[in-house]
Amino acid sequence: MANYVDMDPSVEARDFRCNRRTYDGHDGTDFAIRDLAVMVW
Repeated sequence: MANYVDMDPSVEARDFRCNRRTYDGHDGTDFAIRDLAVMVW
């Protein structure tokens, strides 16, 4: 699962849509890829 930036400054974790697809202090956006063959270095 991809996670989004934690937009809640408290110890709670909320993403930009006020959902919980994040965790406390997460400051980036994760991207899911199908497999390593599609990843370009």
